[in-house]
Amino acid sequence: MPNSGPSNSSSSPGPATAPQTPASRPAVANVAPAPKREPHPIDDGNRALKAFLHLSPAEDRPALEKIADLIVARQFDAALSQLETRDPQDPNVPFLRGVALVRKDGKGSAASAGEYQKAADLGHPEAMYYLSSQYTQGIGVPVDKMRAVALRETAYQAGSQTAGYFLAVTYAQGDLGFRNDEKARAIFEKLAASGHPRSLNWMGVFYRTGRGGLTRDDAKANQFYREAAALGEVTAMRNLHGMYRGGNGVQKDLKEALMWLQRAVDENNPEALRIMGKFLAFGEEGTTPDPVRGASLLRQAALKNDGPAQELLGQLYEEGKGLPRDPVQAYVFYGLANHHGVGSARMKLTALESAMAPSEKERAQRLLAAALPARSGSRP
Repeated sequence: MPNSGPSNSSSSPGPATAPQTPASRPAVANVAPAPKREPHPIDDGNRALKAFLHLSPAEDRPALEKIADLIVARQFDAALSQLETRDPQDPNVPFLRGVALVRKDGKGSAASAGEYQKAADLGHPEAMYYLSSQYTQGIGVPVDKMRAVALRETAYQAGSQTAGYFLAVTYAQGDLGFRNDEKARAIFEKLAASGHPRSLNWMGVFYRTGRGGLTRDDAKANQFYREAAALGEVTAMRNLHGMYRGGNGVQKDLKEALMWLQRAVDENNPEALRIMGKFLAFGEEGTTPDPVRGASLLRQAALKNDGPAQELLGQLYEEGKGLPRDPVQAYVFYGLANHHGVGSARMKLTALESAMAPSEKERAQRLLAAALPARSGSRP
């Protein structure tokens, strides 16, 4: 069963080749899709390239703005070439060079970390945040979460809202081995006031659970979730589904719950696809059973590497429910789910394996090996 608690979420294709189909709708009221909006500056990496151009001399800003546009247009060599002619003591020069290197290579490196460090030393807040991300993941530098947090603290104080958001997430999730809900809430409150969807959702989580010195207030949680969902925040849509599905702080309303879940499905959210797929496959939560459509949604979630969806899709293949019975495909999807940490998939895999003919087992193992993500030290 899907988790009804509040959520605060901050690839290799599967082996099946059937085309992805549009997300199916259960028997609920028609839902108008949320209108598309410009992303908040925190969520717009391209806008971040120009966020601190005011740190550069006024006469240099037009040229730097054009270089930022070249990076957005993926003309990385041209951008890097032009940066060679700019003043290396201008904080935007090493910052933009670091971004160009990362986007050109598709990953961070020691070179990009070096450029971000130069820019950070010159006082560029966004460079501090970008450098903190490399320290968090150990990309081009050793993993150092304490240094990453210190960089984000400094960057936030210097004006980087992006650094502030991820600093608050670090404190809220306890990534350092402890939580600091009061600090997290203070930052989320400020960012929510600016209309940041994910911070609005976090405020809903904090009110829903009474964290950060707040008194639990389901009505306020619902309000924050609705504001975030209206701005397209999928996690808030799922949280609204959970509230109405369980009658948590609101009157239980499966129709309203399914409406919010469908909105998240419309956004191709893997968890929402999986939950709705399961409902349809097994006729749960007041939906009309439709195993074919349920399998279609589960496939979409499984191809996004959602482990529980991979396990469910394996079950449908094993049982021949909504799909032709196929123990080989069942084995592959159970194997993928096991790879993604779904413990029960291991038991199903073992049980299925014992009933397979040697030729089936050999073919299934070959397909699973091909479907598993490649192990490479070059990937951050």
